[in-house]
Amino acid sequence: MGFYPRRLVSGAQLTNSPATYYTATNVKARIDAATIRNDNSTAETFSIWLVPTGGSADDTNQVIKDRSIAAGQSQIVPEIVGHYLEAGGTIQAVASNGSQVNLIVSGGEIT
Repeated sequence: MGFYPRRLVSGAQLTNSPATYYTATNVKARIDAATIRNDNSTAETFSIWLVPTGGSADDTNQVIKDRSIAAGQSQIVPEIVGHYLEAGGTIQAVASNGSQVNLIVSGGEIT
């Protein structure tokens, strides 16, 4: 068994419908850091789900719902830090403007 530090989500530009940005493929994953950035000149909102294997993004696994991020700002996203995803689990997210909000998540994969 080993722990391998990884960038789980490498600067993904969020879409305006829920999408998967990371899947724990044949590993268990731990989230150690997460940052979101709004490149727009107006405030935007975002939501994040930590979806278990075989699940879908819904109220039972939503960690952040419609959080506002100011124009041109970055925020640390502490709510997902320290969580684990079992093999097949996913990080899913959505933004109000599909071309302006970016997500970076770092952590590690356990084999």
